[in-house]
Amino acid sequence: MSIIIEIKAIPNSKISTIYIDKTDHLCIRLISIPEHGKANQELINVIAKKLKVSRSSVELISGMKHKLKKLRIIGNFLDEKEVINKLIDFTQEKLFKTDQYLKK
Repeated sequence: MSIIIEIKAIPNSKISTIYIDKTDHLCIRLISIPEHGKANQELINVIAKKLKVSRSSVELISGMKHKLKKLRIIGNFLDEKEVINKLIDFTQEKLFKTDQYLKK
């Protein structure tokens, strides 16, 4: 089953975190710069790792060059709410350095 979520990406941050902002948008801060798809790749890698799915199960379907992104996630999830709950379980948790998430 595939789920589509919207997420606001904020590249070039000091740390990577996922949180809900004041306007109830799901947001992710990314360490990578928004050049040559680096931030998009980090986004896919972080989401895949946190949801425990393969990177190929996370597809960026819109917003390649914009902050507001739509992702299709393929997995055994009941609905969008379950996916978001799994992502925000670690809302204030700092993630490791970007290079752990980027394909080498």
